[in-house]
Amino acid sequence: MWNGEEPNHSLIRSECAERGIPCSILEVGYFPQKSYFTIDPAGINATSSLMEDDLKWIGPKELEKKEALRKSYLKGRRWKGKGDYILVPLQLKHDTNIRNNSEFLDMQQFIDFCEQQFPGKNLLFKRHPEDAENYKTQHTLATSGDFLDLAMNAEAVIGINSTCLLESTLLGVPTEGIGKGFLSAHADNSENLLAALVDKQVPVNAKDMSYWINRYCATSVENPKR
Repeated sequence: MWNGEEPNHSLIRSECAERGIPCSILEVGYFPQKSYFTIDPAGINATSSLMEDDLKWIGPKELEKKEALRKSYLKGRRWKGKGDYILVPLQLKHDTNIRNNSEFLDMQQFIDFCEQQFPGKNLLFKRHPEDAENYKTQHTLATSGDFLDLAMNAEAVIGINSTCLLESTLLGVPTEGIGKGFLSAHADNSENLLAALVDKQVPVNAKDMSYWINRYCATSVENPKR
């Protein structure tokens, strides 16, 4: 099933459980989203199996794979280790990560929260490319530009369960996730988390999916965790 977080999805998953049909959840990948998708036996982000995973299975093979992706994905970018602003990537308010796993109803609430939490700091809000809403802020609101280029020059990155937070973590920028999600759950073990995410990614053009099916598809029937 794709996403698994919409209201009607829980009905389908419950029906699968009653009929003895294992149900796995698919979503877009991470580095980059357009080139990969993921498979998880439980859900996505805050409902995924990674929330309760101790990540002790991560070894040299997975770490090497992560470093190879880091090199190819960042294309020579490096965090400069300093900056005069906190970068805040904004999400779409209808995203299931926002609706289900955060306390904010929309991005204006999140903007107001950040301005209250970080008085005296320069904030750079980065609007989602698909978001056309106008926001009120006394700080800078970027409507264009590459996120990684902005993150490279930031002091830190703050956001809500966004893939951008995984990108800035990959870049090495101090990153904080607001809301419930696997980045928050593994804040002290982010390198192993990144390795797990890289390992879970399935190339969209993969011809042999046996590795990911055997490793990450649901093999038993469980009611969805909500």
